[in-house]
Amino acid sequence: MKNKRLCILLCAITLAGFCISCSNTTETSVSGESETSNSMVTQTDNQMTSISQDSTLVTTVASIETDIHIIITPPAERVYPIRNQDAVDIFIAMGLIIKDITPTDEFAETFTAAFDSDYKYYYRYQSFTVEEKAMEEFEAIHTSILEGETDEPFEGTCEITDKGEYKILVSSGNYGGQSPTYWVAILADKALVSGWVFSTDELDKQMINNYFVGLGYM
Repeated sequence: MKNKRLCILLCAITLAGFCISCSNTTETSVSGESETSNSMVTQTDNQMTSISQDSTLVTTVASIETDIHIIITPPAERVYPIRNQDAVDIFIAMGLIIKDITPTDEFAETFTAAFDSDYKYYYRYQSFTVEEKAMEEFEAIHTSILEGETDEPFEGTCEITDKGEYKILVSSGNYGGQSPTYWVAILADKALVSGWVFSTDELDKQMINNYFVGLGYM
């Protein structure tokens, strides 16, 4: 399928020069505050709930009886610079499986990947020793989304916005009317954080957005 081929292509770009050395697995979702980002996560199976914390509304919805969707509150201040532990705190709070990857490229510093137990949602944290290398990786994601792997055209939006201290890429679309994809990537100094899902359903997009909301960037 197109989406599987695209996944392989995009992963090959970001995994080039890296090898997996070890993994830390967290399969139990946690409701509470992230120690680093001070963001709050709540979840439910079959109902809609809302609570108030520091004047911020936290809502959790379930799209179907067996599917859990989390909406996370932003921290009091945007996390900058973004450290690996900031990302890990959110991954743990969201109940994701976490894998630490040892970088072998001379400019790569840290690489942590995370995904849910159904392998539907994918998230990454990468940091580099030089800002130029992080920029190259950010631009590679942009190019890969637009070009794909076949002649099928990308239909949708794929925009980069310069916010001064950081750049944000948001892409939502499909290839030739098939294989919907949603991507978000943020370049902040020497750190690159990204997440994607092969869907453009609003609840699935929210699950990806949770990562960036938790860091204070959305």
